[in-house]
Amino acid sequence: MNLINITTTLSQLEENIWYHIEPGEDFDSDIIAIRLEENLIYAGFIGGKYDKTNIEFEFSQRGLNEIWLHVNKEQYQYTLNKKQTNLERIIQISYAALNVIIAPKPNFNVKHTRIRKT
Repeated sequence: MNLINITTTLSQLEENIWYHIEPGEDFDSDIIAIRLEENLIYAGFIGGKYDKTNIEFEFSQRGLNEIWLHVNKEQYQYTLNKKQTNLERIIQISYAALNVIIAPKPNFNVKHTRIRKT
């Protein structure tokens, strides 16, 4: 298992390798696995309420706006620079994406975020 620090940035990750993070007490999983593949980010939840749930989302302005608008009612305004985006931010986005997908009645069609149970 590649256990890494939450302050690691996306630019420090090799593509197509799963990295594992202990997300801390603010989140409902024991471990989150992150994998980067070009402009897609995959997040796997291990333990907790969403155990064995995986999501993928597009790391682009349109993909992150889709997630952020649903949860925060505003456009995603943080940088898309992989050297400045740390895994704490990716964990926040991952949980927000999960909320978009599992919402009882999503108020829009989700095009850039997907979920699957493993």
